[in-house]
Amino acid sequence: MTSQVQKQTEMPPYPRRPVVRSIKLAVSICVYLITKVWWLFARMFGVKSPGTVVGIFYHQVLAAEVAQFSKQMDILQRTALPVGADKLLDLKPGINAVFVTADDAWKSFADNAVPELVKRKIPCTIFAIAGRLGDSLGEVDDRIVSETELRQLRSSLITIGSHTLTHPRLTTLSNADALVELSESHKRLRNLLDTDVLLFCPPFGAADQRILELCQQAGYRHVYMSTLVSSCDNFVLGRIRADPDDWSLEFRLKLVGAYNWVPWSIQLKAYLISWLNTLRSGARRHSIPLDDHLDNSCTPSEMPDHSMTKLG
Repeated sequence: MTSQVQKQTEMPPYPRRPVVRSIKLAVSICVYLITKVWWLFARMFGVKSPGTVVGIFYHQVLAAEVAQFSKQMDILQRTALPVGADKLLDLKPGINAVFVTADDAWKSFADNAVPELVKRKIPCTIFAIAGRLGDSLGEVDDRIVSETELRQLRSSLITIGSHTLTHPRLTTLSNADALVELSESHKRLRNLLDTDVLLFCPPFGAADQRILELCQQAGYRHVYMSTLVSSCDNFVLGRIRADPDDWSLEFRLKLVGAYNWVPWSIQLKAYLISWLNTLRSGARRHSIPLDDHLDNSCTPSEMPDHSMTKLG
């Protein structure tokens, strides 16, 4: 039982497949060009492009990746307006704002990324796992910051948010257990930092309407997803993943929203797979002749669960 819980809360591997990245890059270039042409055409009729906000999130930034991360922050400063994740203001037309966040509160991010952010006065929100501070989460060369280190991180530029108590997939928990993860994390971080904690990020990007309602009940003001879904009242805000080893063009396109299609494509793929599996199971039931000694039923355990797609 313990090993199952540990497996559920540890970070899954995040594959970096060059071919897939290249395809995504090509599609994103097309999306960017089409968008630019559209707004150039709209400007001819007096329509101004609205201000946009893009959220990016990191996990670890290793010592060997500091130079790459530093270059990315230079690009961010040149191409966008850095804003705090909890300070999203009405933007003037044409302004592209970007907020930076980091999940889990890895020590490598605290040691290597935070100084680069502070040097450039770029705000950042770090989502901490309140009940596993100092834990490695299965990593060999990194760990989550300790309580003392987390207190030292908080500043006018660095905001601390909640990432649950133990880092489970909230959608697999009962309402009571999920509320404990949300409320206890909120309470511990508030007591540790001596300030209210109003921002929350669900582990693995796993949150449905039930979990979002529990987040409101637990006292959170904003929830930051690993997809680009958002609510009209800004309670739910979307983000796109960034990594220090992103290609320069890849990172630039993420900053201007050209990768906004990716999460939607992942969800579409999950729905299509589920739909095809349903069709196949139906075809099997109709193609097998009725016979007393044959069991052509399909139990739920035989059907793969595509209710949530790993986003890394």
